[in-house]
Amino acid sequence: MSEATLNLVYVPIAFISAVIGCSKLRELLRGFRDYLLVITISSYMGVTAFLSMSPVVWHPLGRLSGVPALGSFTAYLSIFGYAAFHHILVLMWGRDSGAITASRLSRKTRVLGVGYALIASGMTVCFLTAHTGPARPWSFDVDLAHDPGILAFLCLYAGGCLFALWNAARECAKCADHLLDNGSQSVETIRGLRWLSIGTVFIWLSFVPKAIGFLAAAAGHRELDALDTTSPLIGSFGALFNQAGYLGPAISAWLRERRDLRALRPLWNLVVPENAVHLARPGVFAETFGVGVRFHLFRRVIEISDALVLLRPWMDAAPAERVRAAAARRGLTEDETEAAAAVAVVVDAVHRKRRAEPAQQAAAAQPPLPHVAPTMERERLVRMARALDAPVLRSASAHPPQPRGRTAPGRPATR
Repeated sequence: MSEATLNLVYVPIAFISAVIGCSKLRELLRGFRDYLLVITISSYMGVTAFLSMSPVVWHPLGRLSGVPALGSFTAYLSIFGYAAFHHILVLMWGRDSGAITASRLSRKTRVLGVGYALIASGMTVCFLTAHTGPARPWSFDVDLAHDPGILAFLCLYAGGCLFALWNAARECAKCADHLLDNGSQSVETIRGLRWLSIGTVFIWLSFVPKAIGFLAAAAGHRELDALDTTSPLIGSFGALFNQAGYLGPAISAWLRERRDLRALRPLWNLVVPENAVHLARPGVFAETFGVGVRFHLFRRVIEISDALVLLRPWMDAAPAERVRAAAARRGLTEDETEAAAAVAVVVDAVHRKRRAEPAQQAAAAQPPLPHVAPTMERERLVRMARALDAPVLRSASAHPPQPRGRTAPGRPATR
């Protein structure tokens, strides 16, 4: 394997890991979470490992330190640390999903932490007491496996990583199965756990040819050196799966937030200008490119909810009953029916307020819109916004909403 190939494989993966580490560090600074701390440390250990093994870093590091194989030592120790933290991270996810109790997690992390720390210490002692000589970045283990200190270092490294990665892959699969069995609606999280489990298995498999290669080299059989060169490629493939597992749920959530922000615009146009409760508009970057989408979506939901509260004195249940009757004839689902009924009430209230009809305090005290939990408010408003174009609403409502993209007569275009 050429050094150019190693640079081409390792440097981009290190960059991806660095991007993930920066994003997690940003979240960690906003609010401490133990699992975010572990992900951040693991991501930067991945950066250290892949950069240290890149010949563009490996050679200068050896020359500057006077220890030619220092890059390999740094990379191997970082890979082991990544595997150990990955195992602990998956156990934390199991706690959060209910697959493992907090007390059991505490006991296991204490035992695992002590065990992994002892392995890392043993690796350091073995490497520092070994007689290292010239080696290559891609064949450090087979080149120096004849030295007892390096052989002990490699055995501790491979054994610790195999144990941590196998258990991490198993816990990932168990956590995903637990979420699935308990009816979790978080499809992205389950998919991310599956990808992490597959990626971890690939990384685990990458240690098998590596172990065979350096054990054979220690016994004087260099004809199996080719096995060792396949290990980085298998491990890199697994690392990409792992990064997809980390990033997949976050990207899916971002896309869903951007979609909901755009979907809520017609409902915002309908109710917010009527009550003048809006602030500055988010602009094209929020809806089109998703810049600051979480903040703008949160604000848009609040503004619509506040506007609906202000419209309560003009709300009447009659439009909702007409829509429900029409929906029953059309065979709509319960969610579709309730969303259309709620929109009918809101549209009717907007027109009543525009006509300066007197407010009804009884309606304000008991509004016809059903109460939902705060965690479900965004979902309900998105369904209502999509129901603005529902045919049942246009056929049953005395005041059908205008098509999307248009604004109320005499009012400026918004959002």
